[in-house]
Amino acid sequence: AKVDLTEMVRARWREQRDKGVETTEYEVAEGVLKELRGEIYQVTKLTASGSVAANFMLAKIGADVNKPNGQFMVPRGREALLSWFSELSVRKIPGIGKVTERVLKEAFNIYKVKDVILNKTQLNALMEARTVRFLMRSALGIANDQLADYSNAPENSVARQSLGAERTFRGEGVPVALREHLMKLCEKVSKLMSEKGLIAKSVIVKLKKVDFKVLTRQANSINYLRTAEDLYGLAKPLLDKELPLSLRLMGVKVGKFKGQISYKEAKDKTQRRLTSFIAKEQKQENKADLGLEEVGAGSDSSSDVVVIGFKDADPRQAASKQHPNMKAPPGPPPASAKRRKKDVEKQADHPTLKRFLHPKGKLISPVSGSTKDEPIELD
Repeated sequence: AKVDLTEMVRARWREQRDKGVETTEYEVAEGVLKELRGEIYQVTKLTASGSVAANFMLAKIGADVNKPNGQFMVPRGREALLSWFSELSVRKIPGIGKVTERVLKEAFNIYKVKDVILNKTQLNALMEARTVRFLMRSALGIANDQLADYSNAPENSVARQSLGAERTFRGEGVPVALREHLMKLCEKVSKLMSEKGLIAKSVIVKLKKVDFKVLTRQANSINYLRTAEDLYGLAKPLLDKELPLSLRLMGVKVGKFKGQISYKEAKDKTQRRLTSFIAKEQKQENKADLGLEEVGAGSDSSSDVVVIGFKDADPRQAASKQHPNMKAPPGPPPASAKRRKKDVEKQADHPTLKRFLHPKGKLISPVSGSTKDEPIELD
């Protein structure tokens, strides 16, 4: 959960200042966070970790520092913040998953947040502008703190993205007991759905093991789910697949509601922006032009040229396209898309191709100097 405490902290700081108490807003914020964690435990008997920072992204990262049942104050000031943040793993940035982390490490030699800044030139040259903008802003600790606003959403639309319930344990590992707890959670979620007039198509089961490792499993249904039995029918196989295990927490969450609309859709449902029109037209042009690409290697590009096809990869067509005056050699009929893909993978043994990554039809040069044969696919 994320909460903007700015106004509350400033109000308390003014009160203490008027009473003659010398303190700072940051110290007041630390006390407020401690109070919130205490109230959470009194009401739910659950411990909570938290963090105070200049934006939600930094607060989310800081909340993991002193888990479980602790809090962390993210350093203030540009130098202090970057000194702490730059040494963290790049995976700590929200939005960077396993695949992106692997690409950053193997293709750009980026392991820590500070490496993003050091490799900004290579990133800007080889990755999409939107991705580079996200990485650079995140590496500098800049984030968008705007909360979702559904004021422009159409009538009868559902702004909520999910609904769920959780249950904690001290270490429950009996399969029968775990299934009973799962059924009770499904009954609770079904009741909440009924109260809010919602029906869903997706069920997510969250399992936190005794070693604090969190497993999240999801199942989707063709038909809408209403009753606890409907939810349990999808959730039970997800739990059974992970048994045996001992849990500290179990949760059930539903999503994909009927009439659900995302914030992006709710922001402007009717007006088509000029930028989206241009982007769509550019995408269609790129698809049309994405036939064959030539890559020269070494000083003698005429004698060492690799032709890689991702759309029109038939070698007979390649020869006629690259050299219009030369007749295509006889051969078998054009291969299928599956066969063409295998042919492209076989070219990975070529000494020139080893120096390139080809994500979804584009050729880029790796910066890390890796000599791995297999191509790396960017997500």
